[in-house]
This record gives sequence, structure tokens and C-alpha cells, in this order.
Amino acid sequence: MIAAPVSQAAVQLPARAGLWARPAQARTITADSIFAYMDGAGELYIGYRFDRLEVYEYTAANEYDILVEIYYMAAPEDAFGLLSLDWGGEVVDLGDTLALEAGRYRTPARALYGSGLLRLWGGAVYARIMAYNETECSRSAVLYLAAVIARQLQPAAAPELLDRIPEHPLPGCRIPRENVSFLRSYLVLNSLYYLSEENILNLNLDCAAVMAKCQLDGQSPQPWILLLQYPDALKADAARQRFSDVFLPEMQDGEHVCPTEEGWCGFRVEESMLMIIFSAPDQAWTEKLMNSISL
Repeated sequence: MIAAPVSQAAVQLPARAGLWARPAQARTITADSIFAYMDGAGELYIGYRFDRLEVYEYTAANEYDILVEIYYMAAPEDAFGLLSLDWGGEVVDLGDTLALEAGRYRTPARALYGSGLLRLWGGAVYARIMAYNETECSRSAVLYLAAVIARQLQPAAAPELLDRIPEHPLPGCRIPRENVSFLRSYLVLNSLYYLSEENILNLNLDCAAVMAKCQLDGQSPQPWILLLQYPDALKADAARQRFSDVFLPEMQDGEHVCPTEEGWCGFRVEESMLMIIFSAPDQAWTEKLMNSISL
């Protein structure tokens, strides 16, 4: 696995959170041990540039435990990607203000809470804090731990690739921010929109992709937009060719839009960027959508 060094210093957690106390040392999980730690879910984290995971189990007498998982990733966009796979839950305000850097706003930690589970992104860190039994007391402890973690994280911007997805690309078409996910792995992509058991888009940790679900009134299924960024133009075109051969075998040479069982599909490649539209209502709409997005 290729991963750049993580600059984020280790997060320091308090010895206590309300009634709960943590052990003296964290349990450290690496790429070599993540599958032993979590059966079946390790691929999700390896699908981003995962560095390590630190685990604390807070315990209290006569109370269920509170689990704290702190994932250290290679870059903020990898940690953001983990949060972006599920935008559900109550938005939690952890304070701090926006910072402006290089013309782009960098946000403080973002947190979502629901049913005892809080998920948080800040800088190159993604964290999960889970109370096994949700009570007012455990909720307060979870939010306290989240605030402590958030104060130690650097503000970061969402991946720049998301800026290419307009919120209103066409009349009657809306793409809410909560419908947009960042990814690098074809296994993660399959969890959002199943394509194939094989990696037909040649995705790996050197690539970046954004998957966005459109909202059209009265349209079923809803269209999807997939933007992929490859290290160079040759790899982008190779991915386009393999995708076309496997997913659109009936498409004729020179065509870029065709019908499928799920609706119309189209693609466009420019230099290192590849865009694919899935489940669109008709040919004209597909082409208009592709032309509305700048690569």
C-alpha cells in the first residue's frame, strides 16, 4: 500500500469522559492487522490511503462501553472520503471558525451524530466515537470526546475535485452536497453504484474520484455522475477503453453515449480526467449534462 507520511500529531485523549475512563495505552492497528480487527470492513479503509488506527475503549461501572477509533490517513482528502460515504445524522457544531487559505475556505472539524455514534473529519483524521448504549450521560461523554479531538486537528478543505460538481448542473436537476462522495477504490465505488466484480476503471490509490447522485423530480432511477482523475492522460484513456469494452460492449467505435438497462450512459475524457454518466433519462439529457461539467 502506498501512503504518504501523516503529519498529524497523535491525538491526546482525556483520561476520563464523564463516568468513563480509558486505558493507559491505545491499541494500534495497521494495514497488516486491520482485517483481524474488523471482519469484512477493512477494505473500506485500505481503499483510502490508510496509515494507522488507534483504538481506546472507555469503560465505567454499570455502564456500557464507549469505543473511540482514530484513523490517521495520508491526507485530508482521504479522511474526508470516509466521512463522505454517509452524510446521515445530526450535524454537531464543534466550534471554531473558518480559515481562508489559498483562496479556498478550510473548515474546522465536521461531525455527524446519530443513535450513539459520532463520526468526525478534521485534517488527515477520521474518528468514530460509539456509545454501545445511548443515554443522556453517554451522549454528553461522546460529544465531549469529539470536541477534545476536534481541537487538536488542523482545518482542511474538501477535495478540490468536488468543486467540479455543480449543485444545479441543469434545469430541474439538483445535486445536494450530501449526495457527493470521494473515493479511490473500485470496492468503495461498488458500494455506491455497482459496476463489476473487476476493477474495470483501473482505480488505485494514485487516483481520485467523486461519485454524485442527481435529484430529478419524477425520475427513477436517479442519474449518477462519476468523475475520475488519473495520474496522466494515458491512464485515463486506458480506463475509458476498458470501461467501454466491459460495461458497454455494444457501443460502436466513436460513440460516447448509449442506452443500458438502467438508463442512458455516457462518458467523456479530457487529458487525465474521465467523466461517466449513469442511469440518465435519455440521450439528449445525457449529452447536456456532460457538457455542463467542466473537466
